[in-house]
Amino acid sequence: MFFYPMMYNELISKLVSLGQDKVNILFKPKQFEVLKKIEHGENLTETQQRYLRGTILKKLKILYELNLDFYNPKIQNYVDLLKILDDYYITGLEAIKHNG
Repeated sequence: MFFYPMMYNELISKLVSLGQDKVNILFKPKQFEVLKKIEHGENLTETQQRYLRGTILKKLKILYELNLDFYNPKIQNYVDLLKILDDYYITGLEAIKHNG
């Protein structure tokens, strides 16, 4: 089983408490389900563990660093966040399904 850094627990709790409607810009519905399962201490499937090792973990890392301070000197520029957002897109059938 994949273990994510424990420092993200509080961030995950905040994201889950906001709900899918508010975090759908950053997290697709399946990714949000992974966060909810982590929050509730449930076991993840192999696919969900892959999601966590991939884009979800990158997003959590950036959000964690951004949350430390309004300006964080660890982040040389905020292009990393924009790169992650660029990976998130909905087209065609997905757009109709999620956005009506």
